[in-house]
Amino acid sequence: FEVSFKPVEGAFRVNETVTVLGEAKNYAGSSVDGAQVRYRVVRQARFPWWDWWKIAGPYSTEQMEIMNGEAVTRADGSFEIKFTAQPDPTIPKTAQPMFTFRVMADVTDITGETRSSETSISAGYVALNVDFDLPREIELDSLAHIAINTTNTAGQFQAASGVINIQRLIEPKQ
Repeated sequence: FEVSFKPVEGAFRVNETVTVLGEAKNYAGSSVDGAQVRYRVVRQARFPWWDWWKIAGPYSTEQMEIMNGEAVTRADGSFEIKFTAQPDPTIPKTAQPMFTFRVMADVTDITGETRSSETSISAGYVALNVDFDLPREIELDSLAHIAINTTNTAGQFQAASGVINIQRLIEPKQ
């Protein structure tokens, strides 16, 4: 049999409850019912790419287990793991940390065979990534159509709406 996790949808912030759905299925497609699931959730901090010079900075980025437990697969082979995306209280919000939560599950069926799988979920103080690709120099009329991409912290499309304000810079006199 194999163990897999479904993609986590939505955007998460720290201190929110995250539900991860998994399933255990035989290679023939039938469900693995009543199997023992042992799981762990481990957190590790990472920082924005523009702070690359601070990676070894004053904050610990060691991984830490924030939760572990047991569950049983349902009749359809599914199981769920719920956890709170706890931030590291020693890292201030101003450092703009992003936390990766690795969810690892070992599923043991009634014959004693064990299979494992893992997935990762990202959460931070900001739950939405906005990206647009503008060249360093652009003609004013080209600003009428700007492509913007919004994703959750896992890189999946996340619908969003907003307003873009473009302001003329004031040149310094010197």
